[in-house]
Amino acid sequence: IYDNIRKAIQFLLSSNMSEVISIFAATLMGFTILEPVHLLWINLVTDCFPALALGMEQAEPAIMRRRPRDAKAGIFAGGMGVDVAYQGLVISALTIAAFFIGHFMESGVWEIPANGFSPDGTTMATPLGEAAAGIAPTSTFSDMVLGFIPGSIGETSVIAIAIGAFILLFTRIASWKTMGSVFVGGALVAWLFNIAGLEGNAVAQMPWYEHLATGGFCFGAVFMATDPVTGARTEGGKYIYGFLIGAVAITICVLNPGFPEGMMLAILLMNMFAPLIDYCFVQSNINKRLKRAK
Repeated sequence: IYDNIRKAIQFLLSSNMSEVISIFAATLMGFTILEPVHLLWINLVTDCFPALALGMEQAEPAIMRRRPRDAKAGIFAGGMGVDVAYQGLVISALTIAAFFIGHFMESGVWEIPANGFSPDGTTMATPLGEAAAGIAPTSTFSDMVLGFIPGSIGETSVIAIAIGAFILLFTRIASWKTMGSVFVGGALVAWLFNIAGLEGNAVAQMPWYEHLATGGFCFGAVFMATDPVTGARTEGGKYIYGFLIGAVAITICVLNPGFPEGMMLAILLMNMFAPLIDYCFVQSNINKRLKRAK
């Protein structure tokens, strides 16, 4: 327990020291490197969960072979204070270097950003946004798969999402029944809209596979529809739940031009019906068993 406490303290102090040093150095040089929302993200997400993991770590195999520690030794004994200091300095140096490298990639010059900051990103029309406006998407299917389209990398890169899906399925955190059913439902409905051939609707005319590769469809199917708390829990219900999410998401994208992204709305809608789906399957199993008992 004491070792885990020391590990968590070392991690938290070194990471927070790097924040302080980075902000202080950037202030001296006249630019902003971390906004308040960045600090909030670091403290809530990247600090919280790793510290919990360190605090819950299993005991090391040779822990009983160590010599007893000095009762008067402080928590920073054994060089831990030095480790915290140099780790904080190294992380700060890497953070500032990454900032200047990113600024160079954007502007092409090595300099302190004008007005004290550089833009965090640019806004562009997404393929679904272009289609909703009646314009044929300029991005190719390979661009959608590789992630070379406007949007965040976690949403647009099908390859990155596929890696996450493999990890979730391999560790049995997510259900393949829910995940696969979302893609089946989305592909089927998109194919039906292709056959219908709605005139003047560029979204309906998109190939069914592009519907799956663009926007937040893959991200929602892999990381959000598979949430074990809000989704269906019965094995048969997972098929229905996932299928309806994919079908409703594509329907919203095609029929609602003012809302080209329908994945999150479809998931929220089906979260409301997940208990009903489970109830129907449970009652069906109960009725079958009652008939067998008779």
